Amino acid sequence: MSFTPGGFVMAVLFWAFLMQAVWASDVQTYQIYPLRDGQILRGQGSEIKKSFVKVISRAGNAYLVQFPADLIRSYLERGTVVHAEIVFPSRAQHGSMRGQSSLSLADIQSPNARISIPIPRRGRDALRFDVTSSIADLSRQSMIYFLTVEGPVPTARVYLSSMRAGIENMPYVELTLDQAGYAPASIGVTANRKSFENGRTGEAFKPLGVNYANDQDGMLLEDYWDREWSRVEQDFIEMKALSFNTIRLHLEFGRFMTGPSQINEKAFKNLDRVVQLSERLGLKLDLTGLAFYQKATNPNWYLALDDQAMFDQQAYFWTEVASRYRSSSAIFCYDIQNEPFMHTSDSSEIVGAEFFNTGMHYTQGQYRDISSWWSHWVSTGGARNYQTFLNAMARSWVERMVDTIRAEDPSHLITLGLAEETPYFTPENLNGLLDFYSFHQYPTVNKSYSNVSILLRHLQHAQQYGPVILEEVSSLAAGTEETLAFLDRSAEQGVAGWLSFYTGATAAELRAMGGLTPAIQAYWLDHYVAWLRTQAANL
Repeated sequence: MSFTPGGFVMAVLFWAFLMQAVWASDVQTYQIYPLRDGQILRGQGSEIKKSFVKVISRAGNAYLVQFPADLIRSYLERGTVVHAEIVFPSRAQHGSMRGQSSLSLADIQSPNARISIPIPRRGRDALRFDVTSSIADLSRQSMIYFLTVEGPVPTARVYLSSMRAGIENMPYVELTLDQAGYAPASIGVTANRKSFENGRTGEAFKPLGVNYANDQDGMLLEDYWDREWSRVEQDFIEMKALSFNTIRLHLEFGRFMTGPSQINEKAFKNLDRVVQLSERLGLKLDLTGLAFYQKATNPNWYLALDDQAMFDQQAYFWTEVASRYRSSSAIFCYDIQNEPFMHTSDSSEIVGAEFFNTGMHYTQGQYRDISSWWSHWVSTGGARNYQTFLNAMARSWVERMVDTIRAEDPSHLITLGLAEETPYFTPENLNGLLDFYSFHQYPTVNKSYSNVSILLRHLQHAQQYGPVILEEVSSLAAGTEETLAFLDRSAEQGVAGWLSFYTGATAAELRAMGGLTPAIQAYWLDHYVAWLRTQAANL
């Protein structure tokens, strides 16, 4: 998430007992220094009674900071008046705060002050509060919380500021994000909505990497990460050495959910290990969820649900993922699902056609009982236009998943994996819901046909609505040189990132296997890596 440069962005005021109930207590402690005439006093003897600040939690760039009550009470006696800008991270607001344009502090046991709350657009931004309150009103508090983050710079300034002249030694602490135990802030979208930037430094960022999905034998990551963790580690080290900065993972729903609203903690622990490994290596992850690629692993309990109950369980999955990784520096984005499509007539299937006799079904169907949804639409006054209806249903499903993720993680980006031509799940129809658009394009070039110009026009059209990346691309249907030429043209057109594929085999290992297919894969991998390194050098 990006913040307005030069302006104070965040401060938090709340009760300790409520904060501890709402936020995880991942506590780190830092020395408070006094602030006098705008200068931090760090010399010997300048500490205020050896008092400490505790960093309770953070979400995105929002920290919750605990000041000891005895320190606060020392200022009560001096009649200090506190002035602050407050931002409360948009995490479903835990009940009474959500959806209100104003809120009395009396509602949270702080008398004689009011909070003004501009409601954010779909909960995507933090709620901004402006408070001017006599600190004497807070005398019965056990703790007080304040926080600011100034602009996109990597320093969080935690402070109490006074509106009264002559008050010196106001408590102040300076924390870098790394000091607080978290790596740089999330990747965000640039102000012109064309590309990405590091939310901490403002530096340009392009996702340059691969899908880490099927290995050379066609197995998915969840098939072997239990018994071959060292192999996973080695693959990630290799991907880092190849200059990839972003890795896309495909999470099979049936491996992570054991029953209605029941997670598979063992699978999530393995995913935790992957996220932690990525953090150590400085890699970003594109977490793609709700995969039903292998029919054998699609749970019967899920298949027995009606559409609405399915959506509830999909939301439960994303609630767990987003809440689990909201503070991770490794997350580039959450991809709601790979290549969803709308059923246009009733169906018992939740997936599309099998991919080339591989046993894999990479397209994922929504709304099996579409006729019932249509009947409800018409009976409640919806337009009697089937295309309008299907567009509305597609948008409604995406919005449900986005709101679910945003309730847990207000800062990391959200996208959707789109096939080359996906009716209803289009940038026009989804405008304003997603942070960027992810397309899966495989240029086809032969003596009689080329679709390159069509693909480029498709990308150009989507770029009206936000950043665009090629989340899947390879030389599957064209030669390496032709595919690289397509990538060149996409880069010239302003595409913001590219992900191809990595099976866990280096180019040297592929060549050692012998045979035509591994040789073609090795040739593509070598040239794709060289091409990406050129892109990285041009950032």
